[in-house]
Amino acid sequence: MRYWLLSTHKLSPYLGLGYAAQWHPEFELKLEYVHEFTDEEEELSIEVPALSRPVSLFDFNAGLRYRFFRRLSLQTGAFYQFKIDTEQPGIPRFWGLKSSVMYEF
Repeated sequence: MRYWLLSTHKLSPYLGLGYAAQWHPEFELKLEYVHEFTDEEEELSIEVPALSRPVSLFDFNAGLRYRFFRRLSLQTGAFYQFKIDTEQPGIPRFWGLKSSVMYEF
């Protein structure tokens, strides 16, 4: 779900809220870091099993749409997703950037 501010203008910002579901195979997370004061290297490994049901995520997003022509536009924005059920295995929260070229019917 997105709310377009100034939807009739050529440059239009938006705010969004949504739901995302992810299925994933088994994977392993490896973390390596160096302690700043002691210069000791540490490594942590977490194995995440495959899921039989999807991970449910809330999705918040915001960005801009630039309309080239009546039906063609470029959209770019940022998103932040976090798990609804924190007991489910997997990455608890993540964010990113995405861009797309859109053709509206």
